[in-house]
Amino acid sequence: MPSATGDTREASHPSLSAAVIVGLVVSLFGAPLLGRLDVPRWVDASATRSFLANSLASWLLVGGLLVIVLYWERRRLTSIGLRVPSHREAAVGIGAGLGRVVLGLVAH
Repeated sequence: MPSATGDTREASHPSLSAAVIVGLVVSLFGAPLLGRLDVPRWVDASATRSFLANSLASWLLVGGLLVIVLYWERRRLTSIGLRVPSHREAAVGIGAGLGRVVLGLVAH
């Protein structure tokens, strides 16, 4: 006779859908594939254009993942751990992003 806990575990693990599999493939292999495409070569890149093209490609990858979660899986962003940040978290994030852009432009 199966126990109640065993039945609960089975019911809590839904089968993998195509949306979940595609989302995992994009999140795990999207960035390495973008690196293999060598996007800056396509835009006749100077150092600044190269940096901006790579950043744009990364943001498009993130956008693609959000589209998969919101429209294909029909889940909320909290299902992948995203929530509204506090004011302090937002300030730190904006500062870190601007710092990354400045350092990236200076380094190239």
